[in-house]
Formats: sequence, C-alpha cells, structure tokens
Amino acid sequence: MREAVLFHRCRKALGLSQPAIARALLIASDRTVRRWEQGELTVAGPAWVALEYLLREGDEIALADQVAQVVQQRRAEMSRGATFPSTERSLVGGDDAPHRP
Repeated sequence: MREAVLFHRCRKALGLSQPAIARALLIASDRTVRRWEQGELTVAGPAWVALEYLLREGDEIALADQVAQVVQQRRAEMSRGATFPSTERSLVGGDDAPHRP
C-alpha cells in the first residue's frame, strides 16, 4: 500500500480531519497533511512514529502494525544510506512557511 493511502486510511480510522491530525502531530499547516495524502510530499518519519502511537491508543492495532512496518522499512533504508525527499519544511512551520537561508 502506498504511504499516502496508508496515512489517509489511518487519519480516517482515528476520525480526525486534516486540520485535527496536523494539530495532533504538531504540524504547522494542514496543507502539509493534504500534500502527504496526495503523495506530493513524503510523510515525515516522526509523523509516522506519532501516528503509530495514536493508532495504538485508539485500538487500531492492525493499522498501527502497518505503520510500524513503514517505520522499520525507513530505518532499514536509512541504515543503508538511503535519503528521502526533504520534509524539513513540513516539520518547521509547514510547507507554506517562509524559508530562511
């Protein structure tokens, strides 16, 4: 399952709107969440970790296990030196935040 689709399914299972999941994950802009769900941006690693926690707390164990697999896969890829498209903007003020040199 594509990460964008998985993220969307998780958000829906938690019963959260895009602005609500952005707040829960400490993402400054719900626009970032929309871009994650549309596959325009790679979902940030820390967001996956927090989402797994929210799913387990919400008793959505099957989805939490799928998210845990994404986290494990990312860790394995990083240990092999893989890089991911930048998500820094989404973690620091959202993707519509001003850029600083």
